[in-house]
Amino acid sequence: MLSKKTVFIFDLDGLLLDTECIYKRGWEIALQRLGLFLPDSVLNSWAGKSIDHTRAAFDDFFQDTSIYDRAYAIREEYILETLRKGRLMPKPYAPEALQKISEVGCRSGVVTSSQRKRAMIMLTALGLMHYFDHMVSAEDVSRRKPDPEPYHRIVSLFESDYRSCIAFEDSLTGYRSAAAAGVDVILVPDSSISQQLERRPSVRAARDLSVVMTMLGEPKNYKRGERQ
Repeated sequence: MLSKKTVFIFDLDGLLLDTECIYKRGWEIALQRLGLFLPDSVLNSWAGKSIDHTRAAFDDFFQDTSIYDRAYAIREEYILETLRKGRLMPKPYAPEALQKISEVGCRSGVVTSSQRKRAMIMLTALGLMHYFDHMVSAEDVSRRKPDPEPYHRIVSLFESDYRSCIAFEDSLTGYRSAAAAGVDVILVPDSSISQQLERRPSVRAARDLSVVMTMLGEPKNYKRGERQ
């Protein structure tokens, strides 16, 4: 049962942090500086995908394996500049959910396809890093989402029973990763996959991370700012 969970595992980008539009803009700027172009539909499809996926897409589209590293470096500069200017924000209910998990004595973890250094910089900047007991990032596994390895890895770090864990993802890629590992998972989708969900009635989904508050005993009509 979902009410019996004691380990809460979160994706990072697009779920805890409002990064997807920043990441997309970073790719756009990188392509502009390099005098290149990728269709908007391609950039949108990268939400929730790993570095392996985007690298393969670059190599396939441009037929030049050197382009990706140059574009990636420009994009990283833009992301860090955005962070320095204070433009990165947490997603709705993310801070409240993490605080509630801590208050009731449960544990939290992050499973992300991003690099560990960037993930830690962003979480620290927003005052959220201290909530997490463990993190599995891109460099910690040989096979990334949608492969189940990232979730097998973090469950082993917690030394927990799979039945005690609950995952939260914003993409079908992440959802498949958790589900394949045998971890119960709730999808908190971004707008880019809402239509896909209409064709997948079996996917357990929630509107936002207030679902965590409800699981841990807050009233279902809980609103941000109500807690003292």
